[in-house]
Amino acid sequence: MTRKSRHDLMLDVVKIASARYLTRALLLVKTVVVARVLGPAEYGLIGLIILIPTYGRWTDLGLLGGLVRKLPVLGRTLEDRRERRRLLETATASFTLLAVLVTLGVVVAGVVEDDPEVRACLWLAAAVIPAQGIYSFVQNYHRARQEFGIVARSVAILELSGLVYTLVLVFWIGAPGFFLALLLSNITACVYLGLTYHRHDGVVGLRWDWTRTIQLLLAGFPLASTTIMHTLCLSMDRVVMSRVATREMVGHYMLALLVSGVIQYVPTSVGFILFPVLRERAGGGRADAKTIHRYLTEPTETVAWVMAFFIAVAVVCLPAVPLILPAYRPGLEPARILTQFTFFLAVGTVARNHLAALKAHWKPLLIFQTAVTAITPGVVYLFLIGRTGEVGVATGMGIVYLIYGTGTLAIALRTCGIGFGRIVLSICWAAAPAVYLAFALAAIRAIIEAVGVVDLHAALLGLALLVPASVPLVAGLVVRTPVVPLVKQAWQARRKRVYSAEG
Repeated sequence: MTRKSRHDLMLDVVKIASARYLTRALLLVKTVVVARVLGPAEYGLIGLIILIPTYGRWTDLGLLGGLVRKLPVLGRTLEDRRERRRLLETATASFTLLAVLVTLGVVVAGVVEDDPEVRACLWLAAAVIPAQGIYSFVQNYHRARQEFGIVARSVAILELSGLVYTLVLVFWIGAPGFFLALLLSNITACVYLGLTYHRHDGVVGLRWDWTRTIQLLLAGFPLASTTIMHTLCLSMDRVVMSRVATREMVGHYMLALLVSGVIQYVPTSVGFILFPVLRERAGGGRADAKTIHRYLTEPTETVAWVMAFFIAVAVVCLPAVPLILPAYRPGLEPARILTQFTFFLAVGTVARNHLAALKAHWKPLLIFQTAVTAITPGVVYLFLIGRTGEVGVATGMGIVYLIYGTGTLAIALRTCGIGFGRIVLSICWAAAPAVYLAFALAAIRAIIEAVGVVDLHAALLGLALLVPASVPLVAGLVVRTPVVPLVKQAWQARRKRVYSAEG
C-alpha cells in the first residue's frame, strides 16, 4: 500500500466530507419532515430508541478496530495475503456471533414492553444492529485499504435510500417507520458494499480461530474502548432525560442534537481519514515526534478555524427554524447553547484518533473519558432540575463538551514531547476561534434584539452582520492553517491532470 502525501490526505478528507455533507443535507430534510409529521412527543421517542442502534455499532467489541489496525501493516507477500484471509474470516465469524447475541437480547427486551408502538420500535431497532454491522465491516475493510471513494459512495447510498424510505414509511406507520427505513437503508448500502467487496477480492468465509479472535480484540480494544466511552458520554443527556423528562422535552432537545450533529461532520471526516494513516506511519514505529506533532496540530487547528464558520452560520440561522418547525420553538435556546459548545468537542476529535492510533497512549484517554462520563449524569441532572429544562440539559452538556474536548487535546499534546507551556499555548490557539466567536455572536444577538426583528428577519440580519464579523476568522484560517497552500496545490495538480489528458 502506497503512502499518501498531505495533499492526497486533504483530498480524501474533502471527498469524505463532501459525500457526508451532501447526505447530511438530505438527512436534514428527512429529519425536518419526520419532526414535523410526528411532533415532539413521537420524535422524542425516536431520540430515545435510536440509542439502541447507536450502542449496537459496538457489538464487535473491537474486532473491526483490530482489522483497521492490522490490515494496513500487512504487505503483499504470499504469507501476508494468507494472514489477511485468516483475519477476515475470523473477524466475520466472531462478529456474526456477537451481533446475533446482542440482537436477541434487544428482541427479548421488546417482548416485555407494554406499549405496542414502543415494542415495534424496539424490535425494528434490534434488526438494524446486524444490518449496520455488515455495513461497518465492509466499509472498514475499504477504509483500512484507504479506498475512501468507495467509503464516500456507500455513505451517500445509505443516506439517499434512507431519505426515500423514511419519507414513505413515517407517513405510513409513524415512529416505527423511521426504524424500518433505517433497516432498509442499511440493507441497500450493504448490497453496494457487497459488490465492491467482491470486486476487490474480499474474503468470504468463516473461521473459528479463537487465538486470532483474541488478537483482534486486543488490537482493537484501544479504539473500541475509547469510542464506546465517547458514545456513552455523549448520550448521557438522553439517558438522564429518559428517566426524568417528558417525551416532548426530549423532542425539543433533539433539535439541539441535530444542529450540533450536522456541524460535527467536518472533524469526524478528518479523524476518519487520519486514523488508518496514523496507524500505518506511527503505529509501525516509523514516525518521529516531530511528524506525530504535525499530524496532530495541523488538523486540529484547521478544524478549529473551519468549525468557527459552520457554528456561526448555524447559530445566526436558528431564529428561522420556527417557520418550518413551529412546535419546536422551545428547542431554539438549547440548540444555540449546545452548538457553540460543540466547538470544543470538535477540537478534540483529531486528538482522540491520534491517541487511539498510538498504541501506547490510549490508556490515559480511557481513564479521562471514564471520569468525564461518570460526572456527566450528575451535571446534566443538576441543570435539568434547576427549573431550566432543555436549556439546563444543553448547558450541562456544553460544560461537559468543554472539559472533554480540551482535556483530550491536552492528553494528546503530551505525546508529542513538548513542555507544559507549549501545551497550554497550543490549547489557547485551538480555543481562540471559540473565544472570538462567543463575543461576536453575543454582539450580533444584542443588535438583533435591539432592532426587534424575529424569525426569518432575525436570521437574515444575523447573516448580514456575520459577514464583517468573519474577517478575523478568515485571517486566522490563512495565518494559522495550511488550508490555502493545500488548495493551491490541489488546483495545480488538477491543472496538470487536465493538461496531461488533453496532451
